[in-house]
Amino acid sequence: MVVGILAIGQTLIILTAGIDLSCGMVMALGSMIMTKFAVNYGINPYLAILCGLAVTTGFGLINGLLVTRVKLPPFIVTLGTLNIAFAITQIYSNAQIISNLPDEMTALGNTFSLGSTEVSLGTVTMIALYALAWFVLRETAPGRHLYAVGNNAEAARLTGIRVDRVLVTVYALAGLFTALPRCCRSRAPAWATPTPGKPKTWMPSPPWCWAAPACLAGAASSWARWWVR
Repeated sequence: MVVGILAIGQTLIILTAGIDLSCGMVMALGSMIMTKFAVNYGINPYLAILCGLAVTTGFGLINGLLVTRVKLPPFIVTLGTLNIAFAITQIYSNAQIISNLPDEMTALGNTFSLGSTEVSLGTVTMIALYALAWFVLRETAPGRHLYAVGNNAEAARLTGIRVDRVLVTVYALAGLFTALPRCCRSRAPAWATPTPGKPKTWMPSPPWCWAAPACLAGAASSWARWWVR
């Protein structure tokens, strides 16, 4: 369910010829904000969920603005926001796991019987989101605009499509989808971890692990420009 819901937002970005490397850490940040607001601060769980959705959507919006306004490559932008989200998550959570989540945050992890099979509400939600994404992409003007931007952004702009608006919207929606998996996890065990995945001991990576991808991407870009010339 987690990977399936994340894939919807990433599909939208890929259709625009972009990429988002930050989705996993943004998901972890949104999850920590939801759970800490509800468990540690006693905020209404539904309001805490809205706060998490707002934060992840804001990260997606920042990605979109950097790609469209500053004209940075999506790979570099999302690699940078990945590290930012990672640092914020570790500082905000103190690398601690939060347990005893309220039932509202794990409601979609509940199951119902379908014959002899237990089906979770999160699975049904994921399928419904896929059906909605299929309908929007296939039957609506915004979906056609998204395909047009991915095929040829300049040609789409010349036909009157607001390319920058489409890209910003897509990245913001991808950020929104990163927060939804928190609500689809099961009730047992009910926990939230500052790293995307199962709880584990966090060990800081050496700096070159984070800098190497950016350096390789910059070198490849420089070589490509030299080759074209």
